[in-house]
Amino acid sequence: MISRQACFAAFLAAFSIPAMAAEGIVVGHKDVVEADPALEAFARDVARQWMSAGGYDFAEIDKLFAPDVKTFMRNETPFEPFEAREDITSDYILNAVYTLQARKGSVPAEELSDYRGDAITDIATPIAQNYPWGTLPDVPGMVCRGAAFAVDGPAMRKFSRMHGVRLDKLVFYEKPVTLHAEPSETSAVVGVVAPFTLMALDKRNRVGDTWHPMIASNGLKGYVGEHLHERTLAQKHVCFAKVDGKYRITALFGYGL
Repeated sequence: MISRQACFAAFLAAFSIPAMAAEGIVVGHKDVVEADPALEAFARDVARQWMSAGGYDFAEIDKLFAPDVKTFMRNETPFEPFEAREDITSDYILNAVYTLQARKGSVPAEELSDYRGDAITDIATPIAQNYPWGTLPDVPGMVCRGAAFAVDGPAMRKFSRMHGVRLDKLVFYEKPVTLHAEPSETSAVVGVVAPFTLMALDKRNRVGDTWHPMIASNGLKGYVGEHLHERTLAQKHVCFAKVDGKYRITALFGYGL
């Protein structure tokens, strides 16, 4: 027989440890695949070029690309179709700037090279962060990082309209998020939001604040600290395929330019 003291202890524990909140609108991935070891190894080489302590060797980085690299662009609304743009056939990382960082004509030619490091970051980040591998219908035969998001479209749009937040400004976190009643670690815990649950920044938020008022799609409202890294539904992709028996970067997907 369980003692009354044990029951009371269990009761206290249940209220002292915040429970994971009910599921809201969860961001998943579609058309996920497993990359073969050779592709994984090549992707690590790309990431190593990005993390090189000696600085970027742009001539070596250009060797990571296929002779013809497909490029695609999407406007500022997630889940709209990508539009095919011009192939890149030379000066690969320099021309990748126009897909990943800046619209053509928006950057003076003499300043374009300054954006090469940011373009490399866009290419290497999904590799370094271990985003899932996936396939995209726009580039059959290629394997891309990361896989496209999958989400309940009607629910996502309703949530966006309810709180007056653009779709590309909705956020989610890859780890559980603890929401507090006040902008303080010592304030009461409202609940814990599960990873990949869509959230919106409350209109009361002020730029520069350390804590941000959030509204989760499961109904919870509370404050979260800025130390957490959020993601949005705006995706860029880097795709790979074999060229003459060796993996190369064969397509780039940009967003919002």
